[in-house]
Amino acid sequence: MLALLLAGCADPTDGAPANDALAGAGAPLDIDTIGAENMEGPANLGIDASPEPGPDDARSVVAAYFDALSAGRYDDAFALWEPEAAGMDAEAFAAGFAEYRSYKAEIGVPGRVDAGAGQRYVTVPVRVTAVTVDDGETVTMVGPVTLHRSGAIDGATAAQRRWRIRDTALRPLPDGAAADPSADYACEDGPDFTASFDNDADTATIALAGEAPVVLAGQRPASGIWYAGEGWELRGKGRDATLTRPGEPPVECGTR
Repeated sequence: MLALLLAGCADPTDGAPANDALAGAGAPLDIDTIGAENMEGPANLGIDASPEPGPDDARSVVAAYFDALSAGRYDDAFALWEPEAAGMDAEAFAAGFAEYRSYKAEIGVPGRVDAGAGQRYVTVPVRVTAVTVDDGETVTMVGPVTLHRSGAIDGATAAQRRWRIRDTALRPLPDGAAADPSADYACEDGPDFTASFDNDADTATIALAGEAPVVLAGQRPASGIWYAGEGWELRGKGRDATLTRPGEPPVECGTR
């Protein structure tokens, strides 16, 4: 059944993890109101009066998706996919998840929105911990969720201009997988931090003393490392790195 799950999700992470308490949430998900701010303008006007939705709105859709899966509301989760993108019908989709008695997700910081030809794409890193019904086996999967929407172009419907899931690339981690590599950085004019790198999920988790960890999505560096999301950015090469936090100037850091 795990093979079915991964194939159904097109080969196929602080976000608060979905928790078991969600399993008791029986209220159906109102798909049309997910990220209502994603609407780019009043439907009855020919202009866009509000900014385009950003990566935070996409992250809300991913959170709603995994919350629905955790609660067993598979039809609601399926409805957050783009039409035909899941590669199966709703019944097969539900069957792929029914073998799990719990399904929790840690949702990371979205990457930057890629725009071109009137289309928008963004990836959100996710780490899933699932427990099977039959034998209680714990399965950990990591990877990005890719979302798509249309921009403010002629002919785009309201539904097309909302974030919807285009693809997931969650891959199971092998048993006994090595711990994620990490590095401790000392900074000249800012707080020291530890960066943990998950190469499977293409993420970096930034941990500063007294603050919640932040998961950043991998970008496309010409060389070295580059992770970003929600005003955070980590760039580096060799022992040197530059860390930028929301509303703060970049600080130069080096491994200790």
